[in-house]
Amino acid sequence: MLCAFLSYTALGTKYKQISHLLDMSESMVGVICVRVAETMLRLYDEEIRLPTAEEVRASAETYRVRHGLPGCVGAIDGSHIPCKYV
Repeated sequence: MLCAFLSYTALGTKYKQISHLLDMSESMVGVICVRVAETMLRLYDEEIRLPTAEEVRASAETYRVRHGLPGCVGAIDGSHIPCKYV
């Protein structure tokens, strides 16, 4: 389920493509995306704590000094997630 949600939200993959890749109907991809988003929103207040401005600055400095990654404030599961700056 998470694969379908991430493909849609992070990569912008269309439901039709996801349905072929994961061997499920387009409508099921839609249901999955809505359910995952609703669950994340429901759990947001009780499970997710955003860092303070000072914690963000400290984390960015740690990543810059230790790993040579300026502007990085964290990593998720060791994954690299590309970001586009506007």
